[in-house]
Amino acid sequence: MILCYLTNSRIKAFEHIPYCAYRIQPVGSRAFIWTGKTFSRETVLDEFLGNPYECATESFCPDPCCSRIPSVVRASPKYAPLCKMNQCEKKSTCLLKHFENDDLSKLRLNQFNINCGCDKPGTIYRPDIGRCVHHNPCTKQSLCRDFGQECVNTATGYKCVCQLGYFKNESNSCAPLKLSPTPYHGFALSESMEDL
Repeated sequence: MILCYLTNSRIKAFEHIPYCAYRIQPVGSRAFIWTGKTFSRETVLDEFLGNPYECATESFCPDPCCSRIPSVVRASPKYAPLCKMNQCEKKSTCLLKHFENDDLSKLRLNQFNINCGCDKPGTIYRPDIGRCVHHNPCTKQSLCRDFGQECVNTATGYKCVCQLGYFKNESNSCAPLKLSPTPYHGFALSESMEDL
């Protein structure tokens, strides 16, 4: 699990590894197969194929969503307990996000933060209660970070507004308010007060 932890932590050395242990090739495909006698099985040589960290994730991290495991393998006694972790109503919406699974002590116990897709915008799946709940995107993401902007949570997502003391100008960015000083001429007296 240490290799899975390093992959989920996005260590640069794991971005493109040359040999994927679990990459499933289409039947009859022999492209990029290592033909040397060093390896006991056919291993795909695909250092420049796929997305960054994809090969390391496939090779080192379990797949509790069972999305990349063929149905024949899913039924085996080894993978059956892991596939039961997918508690999503729609099994195909199960996601395993790397940044939510970077706790080595939990990974060693096969405790994963599984995310199920939610139909309503502005909601996320909470695995501890098994439901979709409102999500405040302003807490986790770097949103509205332009000069003078602030992120405000809304029912369906977020909105960027200008901070106090700023206004939205013609170029749709926040600019500081320029207040002119008020001239002070002492206390104001009216004619009626002078008569007193």
